Amino acid sequence: MSRDNFSKPVVTALRMRAGFICSNPVCRANTVAAAESDDDSVVCLGKAAHIAAAAAGGPRFDAQMLPSERASISNAIYLCAACADLIDKNGGADYSSELLQEWKGQHETWVRSNLNKRSQGIGGEGGSGIIVGNRGTIIGGKGGDARVSGFGGNGGSALSFHPALHQSRVHRQDRKRRCGRPQQRNARSDAALPSRREARLDTRTALRPQ
Repeated sequence: MSRDNFSKPVVTALRMRAGFICSNPVCRANTVAAAESDDDSVVCLGKAAHIAAAAAGGPRFDAQMLPSERASISNAIYLCAACADLIDKNGGADYSSELLQEWKGQHETWVRSNLNKRSQGIGGEGGSGIIVGNRGTIIGGKGGDARVSGFGGNGGSALSFHPALHQSRVHRQDRKRRCGRPQQRNARSDAALPSRREARLDTRTALRPQ
């Protein structure tokens, strides 16, 4: 069975329009690098994948398309090797032609918007976060913009908060306050004792015969 494959000029144009970066928005893996063997070679792991299959029976095959349309750049999407295999699993049922066209359009727009910008940056530091519970969620600040790709900022310092420990501290503080009240009353009673003794002594002295 004949296949409507892409020509070399189509593949070259597709790669360059994608910036040699996978068009899957959750992947965007770089697919090209200099070869170590010599100064003239490169290693390219990307693929020019068919959106509608190149032959009948393939993923997302469209019988209404002409052979020239199947082999055109408008039916091609540039992906890394892993994503190119992924979109064709289950006969392509999980990745529709409409979705792949959307990926392609968004990716080429993203590549154009980052033309002549730094390829790497460091995001800003995140704000402080809170740890809730023993195995709670750490909520940290978001890192700054790292341009095309880069490193997001570190999350800020986290304040530990455990509901059970907090409740225990509240109980201890309340118990200290309640235990302190009788001590305060006893202290006041003890302060009054000398005057009572003196009053009794004065009474006895007055009653003695002279």
